[in-house]
Amino acid sequence: MNGPYYSDINTQIGMKNPVHATSTGKVLLVYSDEETIERAINLPHSAFTEHTITNPIQLKKELSKVRSQGYSFSVAELTESNYPLTLPVWNYENEVVCALSIVDPLTRMNKDKLKDYMRILRHGAQEASERLGYDG
Repeated sequence: MNGPYYSDINTQIGMKNPVHATSTGKVLLVYSDEETIERAINLPHSAFTEHTITNPIQLKKELSKVRSQGYSFSVAELTESNYPLTLPVWNYENEVVCALSIVDPLTRMNKDKLKDYMRILRHGAQEASERLGYDG
């Protein structure tokens, strides 16, 4: 039985999700080398919902947006009901080594929650990055 705030987040340690349909995938991809980015953009991409970006040109634009704003969110791209928000974590060599995410059901998302989640994630990503020696 699911509670009133249930969010279908199907994830496990080691699970692989499609890079083009997740906010974490986009954050990790956008800070990869150019060859990896181009290869990933040009792969065939499956649509998981009507919101999934499958067009390489649109994906490239989305990745550019992610890089410029420094975070990613993907509204109902992998599952219809979720709204994930992701920020990168940097190491001492100024490389993105992982990412922090928060996922909330779309039915509960609003501007105030988004601001709170962004504040929490920025703090967590900054602290994790500092612990990995990042000073940027």
